Amino acid sequence: MSTFVERSYACVRCAAPFTARVAIALNVTRHPHVRDDILAGTFQEATCAACGASMPLTTKLTYLDLARGQLFILDPYLDMSEQAIEADFQGAMQAALPHMRALVGGLARRGDVARRAAHAILQAG
Repeated sequence: MSTFVERSYACVRCAAPFTARVAIALNVTRHPHVRDDILAGTFQEATCAACGASMPLTTKLTYLDLARGQLFILDPYLDMSEQAIEADFQGAMQAALPHMRALVGGLARRGDVARRAAHAILQAG
């Protein structure tokens, strides 16, 4: 599931305030065109209505691509050591585990690959 929120920004050229809808969580498996936008460097860009300046909209973003087996958590404001990042990730995974277990019940009824994935998730916690 992809999640979008309204965020406040200021133009990088003229400092005019504006609000934009930005993604904070993306399931690229369901929206493959977004991956192309990210690779092209055009994802989450805005043009200032006051002066016409173009700028990227920075925000924390969780990127999931099940088809490629990719999960990225991007935080442009984060300045942490590798150990702190690992601890933060482990905490997030522990918090997500109950939700993953709830999803596993449905997956386990959908074939052998899903059953193996479900088993691995249940064994992790």
